[in-house]
Amino acid sequence: MTSNRHTRWKRASHALERIEPSLVPTVQWLARLDLQHIEEGQRFLELSVEAKATNIEMLRFSDHYTMSYLWVLESYKVLRTIDKCVRNDRSLLPAEVYQLIRETERVFEKIQLDPARKQMASDSSIFSPVLNRETGIGWQVSPDVVITRRELSDAFLMLLERIQRSSPKTHTDAREEPRTGFLQAIKFVANQHTADTYKGVTVNLSRSGMCIIAFHQLKEGQQIKIAHGLNVSNPATVCWIKSLDKDIFKVGLQLVS
Repeated sequence: MTSNRHTRWKRASHALERIEPSLVPTVQWLARLDLQHIEEGQRFLELSVEAKATNIEMLRFSDHYTMSYLWVLESYKVLRTIDKCVRNDRSLLPAEVYQLIRETERVFEKIQLDPARKQMASDSSIFSPVLNRETGIGWQVSPDVVITRRELSDAFLMLLERIQRSSPKTHTDAREEPRTGFLQAIKFVANQHTADTYKGVTVNLSRSGMCIIAFHQLKEGQQIKIAHGLNVSNPATVCWIKSLDKDIFKVGLQLVS
């Protein structure tokens, strides 16, 4: 089950490449944590009553609970970033998919523990942790409503899969499919094979093949190659440079087919 779920997460994460590429590794990290939380929850539930009551298991469960809530917080941040990107460019996704993003956000918002809101609200806004035998750790957000981390995770994953299905598959998109690694480029190496490494702070790839990256110490007109891991591919020419700081530049790269 976890193997299939990992595959689903990995495939769905790439749906964010055309929205905000920097979110892809974050979602893949959240996916790994999701699987770990599922396995840890199942392990704890299978323990005997006596074993669950031991100090070591209680401490382990406390860590599991804390990390589960931090997972929710980080996932919510990703959702808000997706929302902002699509809100700023409605051409990225159909209206019904954007509506699904907003609906998923609202579910996550139900367990955002805002101290200011708690001071104004009743004591019931202080959520009690629960442990569901089917879906693991959760929070009682009202007398008759419980939301579990697993349910939030399922909703997040299904949203990403919906975004993935809505992404248009054009001829250009198909041509750029093998360049997926480029969007998550680890380093940028000058074509003259120097040891210089450039750390990108922004990576965007348009359908026209234009890559916009911010990094250090490149000259206009310079030919470079983009390295992802050990695979060097996609030579590109620096088309324009805009200074962001005294030694950081936003650079337009035209891929060479």
